[in-house]
Amino acid sequence: KTTTIPSSKGFIDNCSKLNVRENPNIDAKVLTILNKGDKVQINSENDGWYSVVYKGVSGFCMKEYINKKEV
Repeated sequence: KTTTIPSSKGFIDNCSKLNVRENPNIDAKVLTILNKGDKVQINSENDGWYSVVYKGVSGFCMKEYINKKEV
C-alpha cells in the first residue's frame, strides 16, 4: 500500500551508508549509496519504504534509516 505524504525532506540518520534501490525490496538493484547526513526529498511511503529523490536519482530507501522533517 502506497501512501502519498505531504512534501517532506529527510536525512540519513541511523546508519553510515544507505542503499537507494530501484524498487521497495531489499533484493532490488542498488542505484546509489547515501552517507549519514545526506538529505533526500521524500515523495511517498510504501510498507516501510520511502520513495525518495537524491540529486536527481529516484528510488526507494528503508524508512527506519531516514529522519523525516515536514517542510
